[in-house]
Parts: sequence; C-alpha cells; structure tokens
Amino acid sequence: MIVLTEVGVLRSISDDDQCSACARCAYMPGAMSACKQKWPSEPDADGYIADCPSFEQKADATDRAVMLGFGMAPIARQMGYPVIKELFVGTVDEAAQTFKDQPVVLVQGCDFSSRPGVCEFAVMAAADENALPGR
Repeated sequence: MIVLTEVGVLRSISDDDQCSACARCAYMPGAMSACKQKWPSEPDADGYIADCPSFEQKADATDRAVMLGFGMAPIARQMGYPVIKELFVGTVDEAAQTFKDQPVVLVQGCDFSSRPGVCEFAVMAAADENALPGR
C-alpha cells in the first residue's frame, strides 16, 4: 500500500505507463493517480510515461489500496473516490493488511486517545460503490 502525506498534481495514467507498476505511484485505474515523487518524468509523444528515473517495481502487484493522511479526503474525491464506503478502526498496519487487495483510498482520521496507535479510517470508494447511509 502506498501512503501519501502530501499530493501534488493528479494525473490520469494507463496500465501501459511504467507508473502503473511503480511502488511510488498511487495508480488508480479509471481515476486520477498520484505520485510520491511528484511525477519526475513527463509523458512521451504518445502520452505514456515509459522511462522514469525514480521507478521502483511494486513488490506486490495486487496491492491496490492507497492511504492518505489526516484531512486529505478532498484529495480522495479529486482522485475519483468520493464515496465513504465504510469506517474502519485499527492501526495503520491493520488497515493496510485489510484493504491491500481492494481498489479503495483510505483517509486516516483521528487517533483514539484510549488506544495508542489506533485510528479511524474513512474507506473511500469510486462513485459507483455503495455509500454508508447518509453519506
């Protein structure tokens, strides 16, 4: 899971882009994507990023979830994930393990003072997903 504490420019990238397999890219098929390195390469003449100096192969190609820091729900919406599908309470590691194979964006919320290391996460989904009642 890629964890982003700040996001610069969002881009639409394809599965043909080198970025889609990069551990530093929050690649979201069919939506806007973010890069931890703030897009160090520009697209080629065909519109693809084929050679990036910061490329790092993902260790797990099935790892699809993205985690954003506190207060970054507007970024999740800009990425195309405007729906709060559910709320999850646990540690960062528990959230990463629980949602790693799912196409979701986790937005970290408040820490629980009575449970050190435990946070609330909004699990954001694409617009066609079912939302929590009232969201």
